[in-house]
Formats: sequence, structure tokens, C-alpha cells
Amino acid sequence: MNCKSPRNPCEMKLGATLALDENASKQADLCGLLEQMKRDGFNTVNFYGLEHVRASWETLFAALDRLQMQAVVRIEDYGAGFSFSAQEDVPDVLSRYQALLDWVCTPDHRSRVAYFALNMPVDDGRVTGPLGGVNSPDCRRRQVEYAASLVSAMRMETHRRGFSTAKLYLSVFYGWDNTYDVPSYAAAGAD
Repeated sequence: MNCKSPRNPCEMKLGATLALDENASKQADLCGLLEQMKRDGFNTVNFYGLEHVRASWETLFAALDRLQMQAVVRIEDYGAGFSFSAQEDVPDVLSRYQALLDWVCTPDHRSRVAYFALNMPVDDGRVTGPLGGVNSPDCRRRQVEYAASLVSAMRMETHRRGFSTAKLYLSVFYGWDNTYDVPSYAAAGAD
């Protein structure tokens, strides 16, 4: 833990998740939730569905700024035919997030981004089943290739928008009982 000043005593991330959808509550209610999170000691919010509430982005990020909090921007939407394909799935996933990336990567908003969570949907049987299951050699190989391609493409996307200091983390699920034999993604170069 790196402690600094009384106003911002620690750089440690203490986060909570806030699920958003197209039918999200009024913006005032969302800001109220952020204020409650801050009172409870959280300094980072992991937003599920931020891409779906475009009308609330300005309000949410203004509240994050006022409360000195940061956002985790999730990149995780994947279509029905998703199969950890570096050639097909990476461009598809990133195309779904172009507007959000354009917005959060601007100089006015990037200071509120703690990091990007790049989802590896190993826990979705609709993805892993057709590949022989989550622990199959084909699924494991594809995961490694996809992770490397996604991190590389995401770095290019954030750099292209001037956000060269963006942190990228792979969001991985190991199974509740640790039965998922998830391969190493170290070669992908995520932060």
C-alpha cells in the first residue's frame, strides 16, 4: 500500500460492482449509489453494462470526478458464435465498444479510468462447449491466441485515442471449484 496525503491516503483499489442496463434507474439514483459506495470506503467502481447507458456517461463520470473515484471499464460483450477467434471475435468485440472507447479515452475522462477489464468468457459453456469443453486442448490454445490478440488490439485502440497509459487486465474466471484448467495468458502482455 502506498500512502500519500490525508485527502487521498492510499493508492489501493477498493472496488465494488455496479450493474447497469438500458433501463437503469434515474441518473440521480445512480449518483446516489456512487455516493453510498464512497461513504462505504470504495474508490473504484466496476461497471457492468456501461456501454448500454450512453446518456448517463457524463453524469456518472462527473460524479466519479467529484467523489475522487475511478471506473473499471469492462470489455466483455460477445456474440452467439464467439469461439476465442483472434481473427473474427477480437474485431467484433472491439466494434461493439467503439463509442465507449472514444468517450472514455478523451483527456477529460481517462483520469477516471482505473483500468480496462478484458473478459475471457471461459465460464460460458456456449463458448467452450463447441470447442470440446473448457479444458480441451483446442479451447486452451484458442484462449491464449485470443488473449494475445485482444490485448494487442486494445492497446492499439487506446493508444490511437491518445490514452497511452491505459491499464489492461484480463478478467478470468477459474470456476467455483477451480476445475477450469485455464492456460497462462502471460504472453498476452496484459498489465
